[in-house]
Amino acid sequence: MSDPSISLTFVAIDSQSNFFNSIQCGPSAQGFQGIIGFDRATVALAGTSGFFDQFVASKGIANVFATELCDSGGTLWLGGCNATATTGAPHFTPVTTDAASTSYYTVDLETVTVAGVTTPVGIAAGQYPDTVVDTGTSGFVLQTAAFNNLAAAIAGTPGFQKVFGANAGAAWFSSQTPCGGAGMTQGQIDAALPALTFSFGAAPGLTIQMPPSESYLEPAGQYGWCSTIIAVPSGVQFPLAAIMGAPFLRSQITIYDRAHNQIGFAPHTACP
Repeated sequence: MSDPSISLTFVAIDSQSNFFNSIQCGPSAQGFQGIIGFDRATVALAGTSGFFDQFVASKGIANVFATELCDSGGTLWLGGCNATATTGAPHFTPVTTDAASTSYYTVDLETVTVAGVTTPVGIAAGQYPDTVVDTGTSGFVLQTAAFNNLAAAIAGTPGFQKVFGANAGAAWFSSQTPCGGAGMTQGQIDAALPALTFSFGAAPGLTIQMPPSESYLEPAGQYGWCSTIIAVPSGVQFPLAAIMGAPFLRSQITIYDRAHNQIGFAPHTACP
């Protein structure tokens, strides 16, 4: 798309307190200059318009966008996805239609399996069934019970103890600085630790396997590899099964097919 410019109706902010950071804008600045939302019109404030809704209407493109997240940079496609960036066909799962889906892109993540242990996450876990797919979340957020099961299963493997120490147990994931394995490459981490298998929906559903370096661990320079799973108590303050944030989304190209109310995942070629 050669011309991404469109007209938008914005809401005015008359005053703010501790909302915007003091970040210098300009061509030489390293900070953020703004946030552009890609949610649906149901979330927009009355009288305002969303960028992608207006973009689809103005440019006549398909109501689909896709993201590829990399450790440094990434790609956003508008109107579809570049098939040459994938190493396999995308597989789709429906967007759920529960209450949370009016504000987020949500799917039915049923279970997560690691080291032979299967943990219920979504509908199988009870009251709050929706899992949010969110590029803006920096971790894999789980209800506490699911977090505890997942941490215990990973920590019980011989590879985990070799990487993070013989005394490192499940509590390592909730410690103040859950990092270790300094000097280990991504290949070494993935060879030493168990992968996660995500199961979405049912009959027949969708299953995706992700290596530890692109699901529950992320590189942190001199600190080695740090945990990305986060526990949040289930309840009205967190009425969700989970949030699959950026660490998970690094393993796949994620396709937000708003035209057919579904989200797809496709393995991607190596990041630049």
